[in-house]
Amino acid sequence: MPTRYGESPWIVEFPRTRRPDFPRIRGEHTCDVVIVGGGLTGCATAYACAMAGLKPVVIEGRPERRPAACGSGPAVS
Repeated sequence: MPTRYGESPWIVEFPRTRRPDFPRIRGEHTCDVVIVGGGLTGCATAYACAMAGLKPVVIEGRPERRPAACGSGPAVS
């Protein structure tokens, strides 16, 4: 199935009803590492940080990329 430009081929096949929705981050938050970008490298970095005992937060502005895919934390929609 062809995808539109900028649309993740992984998320296209996943039902919208099962996709997690993260609210915008508001207020103060405490974390050890802030990772900008929820792509492959951002998710891998968040995972490595979590395995090292750190608390990562992934900030992502594009809705087709969801950090929940790697279990890292909240995102900006």
